[in-house]
Amino acid sequence: MPQGPTDLLAWLSIGLFVAGVLAERYNRRVGRILVATAWVNFGLFWAVLVPHFLFVEKSAIEGVASIAAVPASIYTGYLLWHGRDSLFVLSRAIAVMGAIYLPATTIQPLFQFLVEETTLQVAFGINMLGYSPEVRTNELGIRNTFVFTTSGELYETFIILACTGLGSIAIFAGIIAAVR
Repeated sequence: MPQGPTDLLAWLSIGLFVAGVLAERYNRRVGRILVATAWVNFGLFWAVLVPHFLFVEKSAIEGVASIAAVPASIYTGYLLWHGRDSLFVLSRAIAVMGAIYLPATTIQPLFQFLVEETTLQVAFGINMLGYSPEVRTNELGIRNTFVFTTSGELYETFIILACTGLGSIAIFAGIIAAVR
């Protein structure tokens, strides 16, 4: 994920979601204001990511999904603002998911630890199967690259944050926390 304004918007969005769902327990009006604002900010976050996904990552799927997320997020905030209280459930899920996943994507030492620890575990498993690929450090200083040599050809594969399972953990924790 890119650094800079997207990180700020992501932290602001998740902070507003967390503050809003906590406030909603004690003062529904304040919670509604905070969470509706979080949804609009979340839409802005996705809007800023569109060029990154389309032109840097060259991912039409992520680019189109980001484009679709802009009006969807803003409309969700609009509906919540106008009394659709059932959206507090979805907002609680987003708050918990973001609180778990966002630090790993924006705090470099945590990101590096998770990726390198997963790399170590995968290397252990590969070695147990009788293979011994070289493990290299990438250009960012993260040890996450496996280099396999087969018939004189080099093949590289990488461990990324998605390999850690953190996304799945965040999704399930969010779903569990969303229901009362």
